[in-house]
Amino acid sequence: MMAQGGAEAPKMLLVSRDGVAFEGTGFDPAMVATLPWIEGARLVRAGASLAPIEGMKAVSELLATSRLEADNLYRTWQVVSIGRLAADGEIEVTSKEGMKMIFGTKEDYLLQVARLDLLVDASTDPTRPLKQVNLALGAQVPVSYGTAAPMLGEPPVNTLNGGAANPVVAFPSISTLHIDTHREF
Repeated sequence: MMAQGGAEAPKMLLVSRDGVAFEGTGFDPAMVATLPWIEGARLVRAGASLAPIEGMKAVSELLATSRLEADNLYRTWQVVSIGRLAADGEIEVTSKEGMKMIFGTKEDYLLQVARLDLLVDASTDPTRPLKQVNLALGAQVPVSYGTAAPMLGEPPVNTLNGGAANPVVAFPSISTLHIDTHREF
């Protein structure tokens, strides 16, 4: 995260899993470049040091889950915002391409990341890239689509009357999922 105190120059801080912000001297710059930025965090002094940032346990669980289970998605994440975490229980992630993903703290992150991975894999129309995916509402996942820039020499795509503005993708409840364990493969 970037932080600035008073008239000081802004400086980059790393944030630990338990919310402690610190200067990241000695870390591999290539590794640091793979980390998403933290936004919406409020730094508070606690004596001579900074108090831990609230909510980082939830953020670190989301990041660890996505990095372990869907590294292809995690590598695209640029900014993780915790501005709505305390009030709404939501973590908003913005990808390098500008797609916003909203994760809820009340549901397992693995399910949310799996749903996101399915949606990204199914979104194959380059003229309608995913713009926002709200995974915080459970199995009912509202999505919105953006528009891609037209190719050189091609007319712009008319998206004003191109279907539902904010479709909802419904995933089956995990309790209705049936796995046949007696079948031989």
